[in-house]
Amino acid sequence: MSRHVVRLFAAVLTASLMQMAIAGNSFAGPYEDADQAVDKGDYATALRLYRPLADRGDSRAQYAIGRMYAKGQGVPQDAVEANNWFNRARDQAKALAAYNHGDFATAATIFQPLAEKGQALAQYILGLMYANGQGVPERYAEGLKWLQKAAEHGEAKAQFSVGVIYFKGLGIPKN
Repeated sequence: MSRHVVRLFAAVLTASLMQMAIAGNSFAGPYEDADQAVDKGDYATALRLYRPLADRGDSRAQYAIGRMYAKGQGVPQDAVEANNWFNRARDQAKALAAYNHGDFATAATIFQPLAEKGQALAQYILGLMYANGQGVPERYAEGLKWLQKAAEHGEAKAQFSVGVIYFKGLGIPKN
């Protein structure tokens, strides 16, 4: 039963990452709307749209906010704050690349502090990694903790995964 759930989690994650990659190119969403706002010089709107994406772990939005701070677009020009955002974007992208290439130990090392800072995507993936024993010991309780945090941030895939853990009774009583 455990291997079946591991495959389910892996399939959900793979589908999610592919969906994120496709969604970035196939239709307009908040990120593209924010880019358009920047093009129009409406930096307040751009920042309002980029911020929730960046907080959830979108490295493109993190980079865009860093660029805004570097140029002083709608925010005070601040090289230190710009570098903070650029570093977040770099770390997020590096962690995703490591995970996608099967380097789970590196991914866990990078995702852990990002998850602790409240990034929903990092919490979600770290939760899956604990549930599946990828780069970290298989610990359902720890996985559930991170998945619940991501679910509280509105991460639908995490909400689904929490439901699977309770439904299957993985490391907890079935409920």
